[in-house]
Amino acid sequence: MIEGVKLLDLIIREDERGYLTEIGSEGWPDMAAMPHVYEAMARDGVIKAFHAHMQQTDRFYCLEGVAKVGLIDLRGPVYEHTAGFPYPDSPEHWLCHVGGDSDNTEFAEVYPDDKAWTDALGIVGQTKTFGDHETVILSRKRAQLLFIPPGVAHGQMGVRGRSRLLNLPTVAYNRAKPDEVRMQYNLLGFPWEIGNR
Repeated sequence: MIEGVKLLDLIIREDERGYLTEIGSEGWPDMAAMPHVYEAMARDGVIKAFHAHMQQTDRFYCLEGVAKVGLIDLRGPVYEHTAGFPYPDSPEHWLCHVGGDSDNTEFAEVYPDDKAWTDALGIVGQTKTFGDHETVILSRKRAQLLFIPPGVAHGQMGVRGRSRLLNLPTVAYNRAKPDEVRMQYNLLGFPWEIGNR
């Protein structure tokens, strides 16, 4: 799993009347701050991706349907290699939304040449999972809370119907100065298609 990403199994307490699931509480690990709560819906097969935060940790819980959540670690490499981007099959550059308000649709080219690209994105930190991508399937039928740390790009897609995610981020949204960097949905060739077996 990508460094810092956590998936917490929750308990569904169900009887003949219905069910109750606790999603968070002040005494739980990693749940002290809860200044903002919102719901995000994705229609069937629609991809809403990618964006990353510099300060905020997101905590996703699936309220309805099935969501394919895509994750890519953008926090920067641990410099154990000699030179160049550590993933030779990756593109020479990708397009990233930088600065401005959340409705800005202008993108800039960012070139992954070791340290320079993290400065352009404003994402700090280094991890051994830099460049790794991962898929997490969140479902209403399986109560789980997904923790996504700063610097990990993420997005969602509804699978077999719409998906509704509840987010309990650690930082309140600031419309004047949003804590986010937006990127295109196919960042580093992320595989959104549903694989058959």
